[in-house]
Amino acid sequence: MSILRGRSLRITLLQKLAARRLIEEINKALGGDVVTHANILIDTGGEVLLIVPKVEGIEKIVERIEEEVLKETEGMLTLYIHYSGPHRLDDIKDFYEIMRRHTHGVVERKVKFRHYPAPASAGNAKSKFGAYSFYNDTCDFCGRPAATRAVEEGLNLCDLCAEEYFVGKAARNLQAVLITRGLDVAGDRVGGCRLDRMDMLGYTVLFAGGACDAKALAQVGQGGSLYVVNSRDFIGRASGVAYGFIFTNQHIPQAEWAERPVALSLEELEGIAVFVKLDANAMGRRKFEASKRPSLLVTFSTSVSMAYELYSALLAGDERFRESVYVVFSGGDDAILAGDVAALSYASRLAEYAESWGFRTAIGVKVESDHYPVYYAFIDTEERLEEAKEKDRKKSLAVFFDNPLLYIEAGRLREVYNAVESLALLGGDREKLDKAARYFYTKLMEIRRAADLCEKNPLAARKTAAKALIDLAYFVNRRGGEGLEKVIELAGALVRSEQFAKVYAPVLKCEKSGLEGLVGELNRVIIALNLLHLMSKREK
Repeated sequence: MSILRGRSLRITLLQKLAARRLIEEINKALGGDVVTHANILIDTGGEVLLIVPKVEGIEKIVERIEEEVLKETEGMLTLYIHYSGPHRLDDIKDFYEIMRRHTHGVVERKVKFRHYPAPASAGNAKSKFGAYSFYNDTCDFCGRPAATRAVEEGLNLCDLCAEEYFVGKAARNLQAVLITRGLDVAGDRVGGCRLDRMDMLGYTVLFAGGACDAKALAQVGQGGSLYVVNSRDFIGRASGVAYGFIFTNQHIPQAEWAERPVALSLEELEGIAVFVKLDANAMGRRKFEASKRPSLLVTFSTSVSMAYELYSALLAGDERFRESVYVVFSGGDDAILAGDVAALSYASRLAEYAESWGFRTAIGVKVESDHYPVYYAFIDTEERLEEAKEKDRKKSLAVFFDNPLLYIEAGRLREVYNAVESLALLGGDREKLDKAARYFYTKLMEIRRAADLCEKNPLAARKTAAKALIDLAYFVNRRGGEGLEKVIELAGALVRSEQFAKVYAPVLKCEKSGLEGLVGELNRVIIALNLLHLMSKREK
């Protein structure tokens, strides 16, 4: 996880440093400070778009920056820079067409990319000095042949992965980022911050994490830029330093009660782990709609950052999520989360907030034990996210299961979570509560599968649904007790036998007109019952 966090930070900063370096190179060619960060229209989700004056020799500038990235990362990362024009100022009325051609040009640029480090000077990903001198070792993380070094017992990493490993550890709950040129800090701590560095495109980037005074870094950052993370209190007293703030939504819960804060493991989430992947719907279409004018494109970029980066970063610090939700990755309109069941509430609130900006979010969910391999969990969430997109891109849907397809709107997901949490915390006989929840879950799932069967085999569907309803009615009418009453309150009309004929008419007759509404309600209750079962099993 430290390496993944460090790699994510490398990519995030590379995007920003490439824009900064391009601005510097263009200004050098123009002989003055002509281009600034105000020329940037888009800076989010791995993409930067600038409008700059006509520059002679821009192709050499672009090639130089691209080659440096390849050399510094030994071919492991590739930066594509595409430019179009020059355009006349009155071409602004055709800005949409310019952007359309520019987007096609980016694709062509990637296909035709041909710049690699010269083997004689930098070698290649497998080479020590030239094309035919190979390493015998392989990196334990990325698996490529390279010179390796031991970073801890049993873990040997190449230079790139080792750098990301140490940066990732320093940036656990990242506090600040300092960008300078050629800075060499003695020791690994300043102002209580744990430090580590990366060198990219001629800049030194210091990552500071832990419990520290982030603004103390200004004392060693003369001539550089200090960005405080997830805080609006970013202006320091030291002169000669540019101050700013950035929001990064990477968060790892820590045990604050310990003498020194330590990262909590998934195994401390009371046996339940929830994995979530989020991605906004139809962003390509929205971006092209915003490409009619530069001002619209700036607004689009800012709104994406506000909806999916700023708010999500602030939300991760909320008391309810601070010690229970792991934000594994977040960038642009993508996010990967893990945690206890509170991760569902987090994802729901994030999707609801994005809707206020006009975005709809697809959500893939996997609820498993804390021992389930994370790699497989996120493959499952990716598949379910795609199911959510395919089902309806005009709504923010969360998919929990794909056979049958169990989905729920993001806004209702938080309602379900709150209702189930309140019920699970009431106490009483947990065993009775869980038994009723499991039985209702089984029978409602049979009816849900019958609803899917209506299209292919109506007779079999009606028989399956009728049998499940008879079993359900018997259980409700013959059993009683506190646990049953609580679950009936949660499930509502779906488990009240006197309403069965009316509620289940669409599936008993296989009528298309009312089936979709019934399926939506079945999905909601089945998901709620599953969560109740999991939460009722948790130890106090």
